[in-house]
Amino acid sequence: MNKISKNISDPNFDRAKYEKKLQQSRSSVVGTLTGFLIVTIVMIAVGHGAWWSIIPILCVGYGFIDQVVEYRLRKRYASKKEINAIKAPMGAWFGFILVSFIMSSIFGSFFNWIALIVEVATFSGGVYTTMDYMNLKRRNFQKIEEPSDSSDIESYEEPIKSETNDVTSEDDSQYCPFCGNKVSGGKKYCPSCGNQF
Repeated sequence: MNKISKNISDPNFDRAKYEKKLQQSRSSVVGTLTGFLIVTIVMIAVGHGAWWSIIPILCVGYGFIDQVVEYRLRKRYASKKEINAIKAPMGAWFGFILVSFIMSSIFGSFFNWIALIVEVATFSGGVYTTMDYMNLKRRNFQKIEEPSDSSDIESYEEPIKSETNDVTSEDDSQYCPFCGNKVSGGKKYCPSCGNQF
């Protein structure tokens, strides 16, 4: 068994669910193969060898290859994370090949400056997804969970009520520092001695 494959002795492994997924994957392979054959026959009949008629054949052909790869990985007990990590670079590089073919067909050259801009962008996508795959493989396909944002947690906390606020809200009065007489809140002068405080 491949080293990336899941250990079926895992107590969380659901055999019935696995068999169902494998059956669905097998049906997808047969379906995409049938679609690939039909599209190829139709494009040959309609397109008469035109460059644009090859694009649907390539797309459906990639869909077939994609389903075959997924089926093979499922047979090796690969997890969904592993399958997605392996299929991502495949899709990116297929996109680069398809875009390069279209650009060279439209502009007549692979090295046309307009075509090169698009090709470099799709090539960068292929490189990025390949590097991401290599990093995930190095970590045994385990994504590192990002820590939760502390601001989200703080936004649900109730504000702490201070005891001093409760006291002052009940009684805003104060005492005159000169005569000691009680003065109601908001006044600047003592009504008893007249001093400003």
